[in-house]
Amino acid sequence: MQLQLPNELPWQEICSWMGYPSHQQPDPQTISLAQQASKIVLDSAQPRGIFQRDGLYTNEQGTIMWRQMPLLGEDIDLHLKHCTHAVWMAVTIGTKTEMQLRRIAKDVALSYAVDAAAGLLAEKLADQLQAFVQEQLQQGEYMTIRYSPGYGDFPIETQRDVVRMLDTQKQMGLTVNSGGILIPRKSITAICGISNQPVKGRLAGCNHCLLREKCKYRKEGKYCGQS
Repeated sequence: MQLQLPNELPWQEICSWMGYPSHQQPDPQTISLAQQASKIVLDSAQPRGIFQRDGLYTNEQGTIMWRQMPLLGEDIDLHLKHCTHAVWMAVTIGTKTEMQLRRIAKDVALSYAVDAAAGLLAEKLADQLQAFVQEQLQQGEYMTIRYSPGYGDFPIETQRDVVRMLDTQKQMGLTVNSGGILIPRKSITAICGISNQPVKGRLAGCNHCLLREKCKYRKEGKYCGQS
């Protein structure tokens, strides 16, 4: 599925991804870097997305399953509570942006800004695909927020199952390495539960989140659900 690029990536949001607190005004040089990074990313991005819906069931061991994919962890159990179906989605901004990052690697400041802008774009593409999936729901169906491998205690290794089940390598050039990291890196997979009653899902808790030591929100005294 071809996703649409936004007209711009606001420099304020790029600066936030660079680690600037929302209450702090960046200096003009940083704003200029963010604006330059926005252009580089939007000019090089090749956005693609895919999603598939299927039923959820519990196996003999009590593990929630989506097709033949086990969904492990207490957090994902709570996230999918009351859900009978789920949608797995994947988005990527493509490989050209990463090629640009390698070209400008010696310019540390610009490289950092482009990396932040690329991450922001991936999130916006995921928002776009999630909104599209939401529009496909039938009357009386409700969908949770999205939840990705690596959040809370949901194993990042689940990425390997997602890539295989969605056939993302063939469909959109998205693969995964031995550590569960998506390639291209600026890509996202996520699951949204579907229920016949209003449901929001669960936000990842910080205490046992696999990303807690490098989370940009925790550095600001926030958590991801506030973003």
